Amino acid sequence: MFYSELLFWSRYRPESDSIDGYLMTWAVYSVTSFVFFTVVNVFKVRSIWAIFLCGALYGWLTEGVIVQTMYNYDAFPFYISWTGLAWHALISVLVGLYYVGKVLLENRPFKTVLIASAIGLFWGFWAVCWWVEEPGTSPGLLGFIVFAFSSSVLLIICYWLCGKLSGTSFPKIKWQLYVVIILFFLYFAFVTLPAAPVAVVILPPLLLIIYLSLRRNRSVETHSSILESSLGCVRILNYLCLLFIPFVAVVVYGILGFFGARVYTNHYIAAVTAPVGATLFVVSIIKIWKKKPEEIVTCGQKISPF
Repeated sequence: MFYSELLFWSRYRPESDSIDGYLMTWAVYSVTSFVFFTVVNVFKVRSIWAIFLCGALYGWLTEGVIVQTMYNYDAFPFYISWTGLAWHALISVLVGLYYVGKVLLENRPFKTVLIASAIGLFWGFWAVCWWVEEPGTSPGLLGFIVFAFSSSVLLIICYWLCGKLSGTSFPKIKWQLYVVIILFFLYFAFVTLPAAPVAVVILPPLLLIIYLSLRRNRSVETHSSILESSLGCVRILNYLCLLFIPFVAVVVYGILGFFGARVYTNHYIAAVTAPVGATLFVVSIIKIWKKKPEEIVTCGQKISPF
């Protein structure tokens, strides 16, 4: 939810944000994340290519079922990648869950500061787009400081909790997954399709491609999923280094604000990440179908469950 929602909006929106709204949003991301982690476990997802496909599933369930931004007629097929692949799969999953988790495991504070600073740089640059997109709700420097640090502290706590929960076996999921699948199907049939009828010829084929590719991954993967691997011990200092995310974001946001920058930074970011996300999706499929059991790509002996 931090990477997919809070970082994206980068501010408190009085017209739409409330305690009830945040809880509902958290519940939605909990459901899509439940599907993500269950699929990771069932299909023995371990390589970065398979992880990205699971990220695509997570992104398209969010943007193609729960909301219908994936079928925006004004710039089709651009929105197939933006934001399902370009943001959810690439930023939330590949960077936020996989790579940051991997770096935390290494217990190298300098490297953690580097990745945290890179995320902060991206965040501060991205956030200024709201000065021109929705100037009525764009925060001043103080508002951004409060939002960035408060949400980032919650993120760090969640990383720490994930570390504490590592080593426990992933629960056996049976009827729960079937219930969630049925709920998604009903929502797709009675909410998504009436709002965007074209979804019936776009989303099912894409999900079928993901399913067949992940099934192929399971047939050639010789190790258990990334969730079944040990996290190891992450020092508190390494978690605290993630505070460079809001710190650098605030510095960038403040500097751009001082010079009066009014730039559609979202356009530049989308122009880069959308083709990157689409390319990674195609490459991930090719890599999985060409993969043999001895060609598994892992991140070392200890794998982060993030």
